[in-house]
Amino acid sequence: MAEEEVLVPENFPLKTPPEIRNAAPQDTAERMDDMLHGFSLKEGKEILETHLIRRALAATKGNRTKASQLLEISHPSLLSKLKIYNIS
Repeated sequence: MAEEEVLVPENFPLKTPPEIRNAAPQDTAERMDDMLHGFSLKEGKEILETHLIRRALAATKGNRTKASQLLEISHPSLLSKLKIYNIS
């Protein structure tokens, strides 16, 4: 039986752009305000989940199993969210 490779966060380094990494806290808050409209937690959660799912899929070149591990959710949960948010 072949040994399986264990994925760890170091396998998927986050590439934070310098303008975000070096931004002052108020700049980051302004960017969040631009991204999130109003006060709806539901809408904010959907925007954030969609963004993170797309990032994880890009980082794993579309590998849903690895993306679910990056996101720290089960594979079935990821598949459900892909359907709910219409992400292919």
